[in-house]
Amino acid sequence: MLRRSLLAATLALATRPPRARAQGAPVTLNVWSWQVAQAPIYRQIFSLYENANPGIRVAFRGVISTEYPTVLKTGLSGPGGPDIAMLHPYKAIAPYVRAGQLAAIDDALPERHNFTEASLAAARLDGRLWGLPFARQTIQIY
Repeated sequence: MLRRSLLAATLALATRPPRARAQGAPVTLNVWSWQVAQAPIYRQIFSLYENANPGIRVAFRGVISTEYPTVLKTGLSGPGGPDIAMLHPYKAIAPYVRAGQLAAIDDALPERHNFTEASLAAARLDGRLWGLPFARQTIQIY
């Protein structure tokens, strides 16, 4: 993740026991975010992803930003939480990492040419990579 002035949030994989599914049944990835207003856009993006990846379904859940930390904490503590969660960068990921609720992605994504090391720094903790930036923001002063 980038510095707070540069990156608003990151996507991180939650560690949860896999849900039971029937042989050949589609895999559902549950994605949670505090960006409720962006739900229609995310649904369009995920629809394109599903079309390109048969057998994978993405379920998006938007939660009001003021309620998101509590809902996420509860969801990650039990079986009904997200598979992918939007989190704030840097120190904000530490409680989830310490609780064993996020999966490090270093080995899963060995090549990350579309991300600078500076942008990935916000998702690093204890030398491991816990997420990827989904947005980059800049500030200009004239």
